[in-house]
Amino acid sequence: MFSFETMALTVEDLDNQETIFYINNFLVSEAITMIYGPPSQGKTWFMLGIAKFLAPSCKKVFYIDFDNPKRQLKERGVDSLIKKHTNMKYFSKGGLNATTTEFLQELNSNAFGQNYKDCIFIIDSTRDFVDNIHNDTQAKAFMQIMKNIRDAGGTPILIHHATKNGKVIDGSSEFAKSADNVYEFRQKARIGNELQWSLRVENDRDAICDCGFSVNTTTLELKDMDPVFSTMTE
Repeated sequence: MFSFETMALTVEDLDNQETIFYINNFLVSEAITMIYGPPSQGKTWFMLGIAKFLAPSCKKVFYIDFDNPKRQLKERGVDSLIKKHTNMKYFSKGGLNATTTEFLQELNSNAFGQNYKDCIFIIDSTRDFVDNIHNDTQAKAFMQIMKNIRDAGGTPILIHHATKNGKVIDGSSEFAKSADNVYEFRQKARIGNELQWSLRVENDRDAICDCGFSVNTTTLELKDMDPVFSTMTE
């Protein structure tokens, strides 16, 4: 018998495995979810609504935002969010004593066993962690870290971008191939303080569905919308 054989899966390891949704039909626990769309669609507003929604029920919510300056975070109410939910940890590039690569390595070094069980990792956005998103090697290395986080019990949610015409995922195909579930993200309307979006399933490994959501930009309250209504044209 070789020493590594003791680490093989047993029947008991698989007996209790089931698909758990943090948000019905949309967000699966211990899966990599990627949301992509053109600029100025309100992706960060949507993620802030997701973070507020998940914080009361999850062990930790790590919002890793290397895209938006602190001034905008203040304007969007992030200070109130982290004050209310002490289990939510918000990371800004300007507040780190490490490079982006060092920060990723730190996340990866703790990604073993079930260290990240019931922890959410929101990455805003992938292009701020990968120097060249068109480079397959760099994209694959980044997505491998996301897989390691997932396999340690975590749930990564990635903001990605579309090409300039907004029709396809920008950069290397490794992003979409390595993600478990991929949504195309579109803003449908802005009514007062409420932003509304439709999310269309692009790729899936779980039983997810097309869906729609809204977020109030004053309260960051996330609401489910009828998916048929959310995909209607004007």
